[in-house]
Parts: sequence; C-alpha cells; structure tokens
Amino acid sequence: MTERRRRTSTIRTEVNTSICRGIHDRMSAAGRAALMRLPDEDEGKGEGDGTTQFPRLPPPPSPARY
Repeated sequence: MTERRRRTSTIRTEVNTSICRGIHDRMSAAGRAALMRLPDEDEGKGEGDGTTQFPRLPPPPSPARY
C-alpha cells in the first residue's frame, strides 16, 4: 500500500468514526439496541442462510420533484 493510500485510509477512518460516534450519541438506548440487532442473523426463519434484518428496512425516500 502506498503512503498516500495509507494516509487517506487513516483520515477516512477518523472521519467515519467521528460521524458514527455523533449519530450514536444522539440515539436512545432502545434505538442503539435495535441498530445493533440489524446485522444479526434472522433466527426466526431457522434456515441459517445468513438472512439479516437489513431487507426489512424501509426504502429511502424518493427525491423531490418540482
């Protein structure tokens, strides 16, 4: 890895960590717990196929049309 890529990666990691920390601090305890459950495998199906809760998130809103 080149020095430039290494520095870029370090900066990106610091920025992303700061953003995530800010979001985390604004969430309630229940919201944080729900967020942490999203990547867990969906055990309700019993299939063990790696399905997670992410597909159950609502789609993002459409852009405004003028």
